[in-house]
Amino acid sequence: PGTRIEVTGEIDGTDRRDPDHSGLLYDPVVFDASFLDSVRVEVETSDFQPLLKLMESSTGAVLAEWDPMYSEDDALEYTIASTGAYEARVYSFDGAPGEYTVRITISR
Repeated sequence: PGTRIEVTGEIDGTDRRDPDHSGLLYDPVVFDASFLDSVRVEVETSDFQPLLKLMESSTGAVLAEWDPMYSEDDALEYTIASTGAYEARVYSFDGAPGEYTVRITISR
């Protein structure tokens, strides 16, 4: 069995900006995962062009990125290499505000 996290949020002008990604607005979703867990991150929105990043919380390293404009996959998928805290970031790539739902599935 796996773990499923579902979060509904909103991108707006008060959100964090990523200085390493052209100042894009984003919302973080923090979760824990273990060595060799498979992580799938999906986002649903009709308000803006989404971009997803998977980050390692302790180092801030970008582990994976998903952009629907350039990906044939319908979600970001990644196998965890080290037990710890991770962050899925939901970005508004086009800078537009709006609501979204993000689903994170963690399975072994």
